[in-house]
Amino acid sequence: MPRLIALSACIALLTATGFAASGCGSSGNNSTGASEEEIAAAKAEQRRIDAQIQKDKDLQRQLNELKKKNGGSSSGGGTSSGGGTSGGGGTSGGGTSGGGGTSSCGNGVTISGPTSCGFALNVAAAYRSGGPGTVYASSPATGKTYSIECSSAGVCSGGTTVGGATVYVH
Repeated sequence: MPRLIALSACIALLTATGFAASGCGSSGNNSTGASEEEIAAAKAEQRRIDAQIQKDKDLQRQLNELKKKNGGSSSGGGTSSGGGTSGGGGTSGGGTSGGGGTSSCGNGVTISGPTSCGFALNVAAAYRSGGPGTVYASSPATGKTYSIECSSAGVCSGGTTVGGATVYVH
């Protein structure tokens, strides 16, 4: 998120100055700086980044509202702002498990321990395509990639995951 904001600020600055610095030292014939296409592309990228920032803010607001509805308590673990994609083409995820039982993430995936459905669905996709052994999957909640050991029975745990997270692939 901070990297996204920094990138957004850089693009805004470059857009506001009309890419004046891009013409410095240029050996081309364009003495006015950036081309119309470059400016249009930068503005389009800025709009995309602004939309993503707004989406992140909206998701954070929704999460805070849900926490208030639940008495301000959290179930542990991380949170997910939407999750990974399921094998069926639709998106899924958003759930978290704090360690007091199991939670279904859909698509034949169940979690226990502090983890998110977004991560679990990514683990399941990697397991289904590569089989048992060490699986690498990213977590939409943390933005990091973790390794996790999966048995031939579809039970994935350990690796670089933290806090005893387990993913069950059915």
